[in-house]
Amino acid sequence: MEKNIRLGDNIVFDYHQRTKHRLEAYAPSPMFLDWENEPFPFRIYEGSPKIGLALIKESGSSYFGSLGTEEIPTKPLDEQTLSLFLLDSLSISAWKRAPGLSPWSLRINPSSGNLHPTEVYLIIDSLGKEQNETALYHYCPLFHCLEKRATLGKNLLADFGLPAQGFFVGISSIYWRESWKYGERAYRYCQLDIGHVLGTIRFSASLLGWESYLVEGIGTELLGSILGLASQEGPEKEYPEILLLIVPLQKKSVELTIEEEKLKRLIPRTLFGHPNSLSKEHFPWPEIEKIAAVCQRTSFFPLKIKLAKTISPSHSSLTSSLVRQVYAREIIHQRRSAQAMDKSAQCPRDKFQFLLQKTYNNLKNKLFPFDLFKENFIIALLFFINHVEGLAQGIYFLELQSDLEEIKQSFHGSFLWEKIFDSIPFFSMQPLKTDTLAKMVHCYQSIAADGFFSLGMIVKFEDPIKTYGPTLYPELFWQCGLLGQFLYLEAEAVGFRATGIGCFFDDEVHRIVGIKDQRWQSLYHFTVGKEIVDKRIQKIDPYFFLEKIRSESNFFEKLSLG
Repeated sequence: MEKNIRLGDNIVFDYHQRTKHRLEAYAPSPMFLDWENEPFPFRIYEGSPKIGLALIKESGSSYFGSLGTEEIPTKPLDEQTLSLFLLDSLSISAWKRAPGLSPWSLRINPSSGNLHPTEVYLIIDSLGKEQNETALYHYCPLFHCLEKRATLGKNLLADFGLPAQGFFVGISSIYWRESWKYGERAYRYCQLDIGHVLGTIRFSASLLGWESYLVEGIGTELLGSILGLASQEGPEKEYPEILLLIVPLQKKSVELTIEEEKLKRLIPRTLFGHPNSLSKEHFPWPEIEKIAAVCQRTSFFPLKIKLAKTISPSHSSLTSSLVRQVYAREIIHQRRSAQAMDKSAQCPRDKFQFLLQKTYNNLKNKLFPFDLFKENFIIALLFFINHVEGLAQGIYFLELQSDLEEIKQSFHGSFLWEKIFDSIPFFSMQPLKTDTLAKMVHCYQSIAADGFFSLGMIVKFEDPIKTYGPTLYPELFWQCGLLGQFLYLEAEAVGFRATGIGCFFDDEVHRIVGIKDQRWQSLYHFTVGKEIVDKRIQKIDPYFFLEKIRSESNFFEKLSLG
């Protein structure tokens, strides 16, 4: 067993090294973009029964600042609230159109290259006319509908002892969608995208007074069987990733136990429909198959889920005047990834401190939304400060763990370690002009130098993987993706715009601070600033086309027939 774990560790470390971008060469990827075989961004199960969900355009919500800090009244699970849950987490947020280009869609959940490898499934006891019928559904954001994949039985989730109106959400990835553009590094991006989806689900559920829990102990193979994915083959197959439990907020702590025999009752015997084709031709990336195989999880029964989320009051040191009274649903739906930043704009010092303080408090103390994970492996944020009022350009460091002395001994001895704010361990390391440096380390992308700041997320890497095994590797990216989603929404809430950056020269970032081994690694980068809006691009309502075609009485019947 130890030998197998060590072999798996080495495969993870080898893959991570192999897929680093370097100044002399990028990670292995296509030599050009094969536009004729660009993957279709929507999975549709042709021939499966469809349930159209309501297009709810106007719906009030709690203020953004209250999420995770105030108890929100629990809404009952029905077709209306389920529609809201999916609209606020996974739906199309807008279409864009530019001269000479076909319209393209954006979604609530951001994705690397807007390629969207993530698919989502729901297992629910009762929905609409399907009273007391437990069924497996796939969510199709293109038509904002549920595709029924299987009927599983009667009240199975209630038999498990789930709280009333609880349901499961399963997440899978189609690696081909990302590898078409990014090659071997695509596995990393798919895992970051899952982290963003965990964030959108966590925020959306909280708006309805629901809580989200990672279901630990369910193996990859079993999860694939439950989600109806076991029979999929070829380059477009879906890889099972995570199972979440969504339940109403519990008034007291409850430990839920699920035995293997009961969980296996969720495996479909008959599946409805078949997956659509995404591309005519494909290029294989065997290194992705290899890393995906070694990161598969084994089942451990019985499953134990502790339902005990708590509401945490906002930190007293956060300036209340900076908490804008803006509706959370508005922030969630207006979120966009900036394409260019105004380098002449300055970030007010108080707003920067506010963002920094809230990020530090919630990450350090595992508060909403970071309470999804039992252990936080993000130890620090490395900042490239470009245009922040009252701060000199340079390299800065936000410490999130308690081993600061160890970090100081490992980093360059010339760093200043000058503390900037009394209430946060945020340090000026080295004053320097970041215009060239920030752009260079981010694959020469101007947006990293033109924003107020860019940052790298540094995680504990080698020791946790050796301790917990290869299955931890994707979780490290999930945690970074979740932090990215948090930063996206927090930036929007204070009037800024943000963008995730997956392309950076890994070891150049490490050299800046003095990281010489794999003890720590930077896995995801981010920038925040004032967006330059391209006025040539038109925004179109997300479901402008759907209301008209849904008016046809047999639209979903036709769609179900394929």
